[in-house]
Amino acid sequence: MNMKRLSELLKLNPGFLIEAHGNGHSRYFAACGSKRKKIKITHSLFEYAKKADLFPVVNKHLNLVK
Repeated sequence: MNMKRLSELLKLNPGFLIEAHGNGHSRYFAACGSKRKKIKITHSLFEYAKKADLFPVVNKHLNLVK
């Protein structure tokens, strides 16, 4: 399930956000904790955090399968 609330995201204090894209699909993650566990987030939450410049953003091209 995708995380939808900014307050939940801020509690996790991610180091950065990841925009993974490939094969016409996109997925959005927040990398949290010392091991950078990837938590799925919604597109709208990703865009809001990106525009507000809350966290650094990393773009990755992956071979995504739906």
